[in-house]
Amino acid sequence: IALPKDAVRKLKSKGTCSLRELRSMPASEAQPLLKSLFERGKKGNSFANSAIRALSAIPLASPEDVKLYCEVEKASGKSIGVLKFDLVVSGNYSHNVGRGGGAKHENKKDGGLFSFMAVLGTYQGRFLLSQKSISGINLRGNKEPAKRSVEMKFDWQQANAHGGMDGGYTILRLLCENVRGMDSEIFVPLR
Repeated sequence: IALPKDAVRKLKSKGTCSLRELRSMPASEAQPLLKSLFERGKKGNSFANSAIRALSAIPLASPEDVKLYCEVEKASGKSIGVLKFDLVVSGNYSHNVGRGGGAKHENKKDGGLFSFMAVLGTYQGRFLLSQKSISGINLRGNKEPAKRSVEMKFDWQQANAHGGMDGGYTILRLLCENVRGMDSEIFVPLR
């Protein structure tokens, strides 16, 4: 998104601190906020409309149906943790997302394919438990969000030892490899 130099300061003064927060807003809230960053007039409206289209094309990932449980490996008797979730990625990525000014150019850099890294860590000490690369999520021409099932296995004893209070937690981070500033982090209880 091409924004004016003082856009970050203006957004922070209006209570929006991150790109993810701006992308997570409903369009009815984000549109007037983005329009307030540009000069008034025809050219300013054109830049604002282009920024709004570009914002809606940014992939927004979230985990759904998160399940975390423990299994015992039959051969060794070791406790293995299993985290299963659906990665749901929404975005209005179409051939109309271009280089501003209303130009209708196809972005050939990524072709509408996005990649994410799921990283699972402990609550205390932030030790790495597991990681998984999730690639090839296609948002081009999709009206519905893309959905991908993910399963991660990890050392249950290490997660419990560093889980913290109240039964313990793990931390799941979703890192978007294509767009900076769109990472998310959720706490998953070990119960």
